[in-house]
Amino acid sequence: VLVLGLAGVLTWSLEQRGDERWAREVALPEIEQLVEADDVFEALARIQELEAVLPSDPLLLKLRNAVSITSTIHTQPSGVQVSYRADGVADAEWIPLGISPLEDLRLPTGHLQLRFEGEGIVTTHRMVRNPTGLLHNFDASPASKVFFPEGVFKLATTDEGREGMAFVEPWSARIALPHSRIEPAAFVPAYFIDVHEVTNAEYQYFVDAGGYGESRYWADLDFGSTEWPGVVATFADQTSQPGPAGWEMGRFRPGDEQLPVTGVSWFEAAAYCRFAGKELPTFYHWYRAALDYMELVAPVAPAVIRQSNFAGKGLAPVGQYPAISFYGLKDMGGNAREWLANADADMRWIAGGAWNQVPYMFLDEEFEAPGTRGPTNGFRCMANADGERTPEPLTVATDLRGGPDPRAIEPVDDETYAIYRDQFGYLKRDLDSQLLSTEQMAYWRQEKVRIDSPYSADGMEVLLLIPDNATSPMQALVMMPGSDAFFSGATLKGYDWADYEPSL
Repeated sequence: VLVLGLAGVLTWSLEQRGDERWAREVALPEIEQLVEADDVFEALARIQELEAVLPSDPLLLKLRNAVSITSTIHTQPSGVQVSYRADGVADAEWIPLGISPLEDLRLPTGHLQLRFEGEGIVTTHRMVRNPTGLLHNFDASPASKVFFPEGVFKLATTDEGREGMAFVEPWSARIALPHSRIEPAAFVPAYFIDVHEVTNAEYQYFVDAGGYGESRYWADLDFGSTEWPGVVATFADQTSQPGPAGWEMGRFRPGDEQLPVTGVSWFEAAAYCRFAGKELPTFYHWYRAALDYMELVAPVAPAVIRQSNFAGKGLAPVGQYPAISFYGLKDMGGNAREWLANADADMRWIAGGAWNQVPYMFLDEEFEAPGTRGPTNGFRCMANADGERTPEPLTVATDLRGGPDPRAIEPVDDETYAIYRDQFGYLKRDLDSQLLSTEQMAYWRQEKVRIDSPYSADGMEVLLLIPDNATSPMQALVMMPGSDAFFSGATLKGYDWADYEPSL
């Protein structure tokens, strides 16, 4: 028995040493490669497998801290099953975390989707960028914590839930809005907002029910000096029947039932929402559902943009693209632009950008005349949880297209101008240019060139886009990409210029 016991201990010891050797010589280098490739989800999964073999290894702990952070999840109500998965990975599996509240979890850094489900609550999806105040792990200064309160995931019960709509809890803190000149609203009551843009099939019910002839859906909309019947009579399809601009005979084209309805004016969008017992969202409602309240420091917009329909190929069925917003809504970026309730002078807000626009329009304010029925103009609806109309402070008009008249600005004096001018001065010298690579694009040849730089011994890389149909000498034009170029992780390597080809 003693001999067998010693043999067993020896065998276990040898196996343990073998496991440790494999872990250090094979597994750790593989994890380092995953970390280098920014595959944080796979890296964390491998690290957690190794922790039993190398529980206090300094390199393993360093790698774990590089790809994950301790997180806490509180829900209201509690006792909810919480799962997470990688954002942006097709058909990624949901990884169960346990029942809320959950303390001191190790979650991957970066964008991830959360799912909340359980008896008595509506299954809810959310998207966050970890770390964030919602996970109680964002190291904010004491002063900024007033603006970034640590949060609780508040969920709708099945009694409260509304089919096809996401619940957004009441909010009195700051909302991420696309323009700093908008005053923060005092209070946004709890509301529900459509997960998908309104589809052709859904809008067909409004047309078939005679919605274009029902005054209760139109009467108090601001048509200016014209009575509503005269204006609404102009909202006709291609065969002069009531309906969106692209329809025929009062119907959408066969096969288009799940495409977002487009070719509708702001008035038609508002009337449909009333028909459905809802309202058009204000920009407070829309951007609250789209973006993290900590968007400036924990942005979800890059993930939304990257996975939304900005492909330039046309409308897609609602929900086909994988992007979800902060509150789990689909197609808030790209696909169809979405009418909002607020006015700006004689125009109306329209948000999110469309399939044929550059991706940064997801974050930019845009305005259209309310009667415009463009082929990318769509919408979604919202409803306040208490059943009341949206309070007036949220429906206020903005004045963002005004601004100062540049003709009235006084020019600086010569001395000040000389200071500005000298900032752009440079020494003319031999750049010692070297061609690094060439790639043929759709309309131009892309050349990567290295030139000498006084700022760095390694020089500077420049991308030259040389048009196919031009002859030398050519005038230089400096291309400034959209604001997404400043997002974390943006590099010139692999930059998708095809997104900008229509505008270029």
